[in-house]
Amino acid sequence: GAIAPAALASYQGTAVLLVGLLAGQFVLYLLAVWLVGRVSRRLALGTLLALTALVQAVLLPLPGVFTTDLFSYAMYGEIAGRFGGSPYVQAPSDYPNHPLYLLINPLWRDAPSVYGPVWIAISSLVGATLGGQLLAETLAYRLLADLSHWLNLAVLWWALRRLRPGAEPRGLALYAWNPLVLFEFAG
Repeated sequence: GAIAPAALASYQGTAVLLVGLLAGQFVLYLLAVWLVGRVSRRLALGTLLALTALVQAVLLPLPGVFTTDLFSYAMYGEIAGRFGGSPYVQAPSDYPNHPLYLLINPLWRDAPSVYGPVWIAISSLVGATLGGQLLAETLAYRLLADLSHWLNLAVLWWALRRLRPGAEPRGLALYAWNPLVLFEFAG
């Protein structure tokens, strides 16, 4: 409250604070990407990988404040994997007493799944294995997102090695440390 009292007083103040923080993150991000090109390749890659893992670890316990998609994934996964139903026919509103139901955005409570069959298959594995354990499920989806980020880094590394040899550290930094990418994957 002492740092940004207006943010506590209104949604508009909170929005201004969020935009200011994102702008500050982008300044630091651009500085970091510039610095990656100024240090040895080995130091750049080690720092890149270590900081990426650190940011993911810090963001892992972040509550689902900006989206409720994670809870939809879990609900559709439980419909398929735990309850044996079809998330393409059944909606979260078919389970109004389920703890996930109230966590899903009201706009999506009556909607069958909009996610593709591969994602539903993955979600059903999580639902079958961890269904009913809200914290474990949400952490599993967060870890899946983090794993996807690392897989994207591997694909990007492979592509840069072939298309722009020597540009791998900066190219990886542009993707790995982008505040919006980190927020989407880790947050």
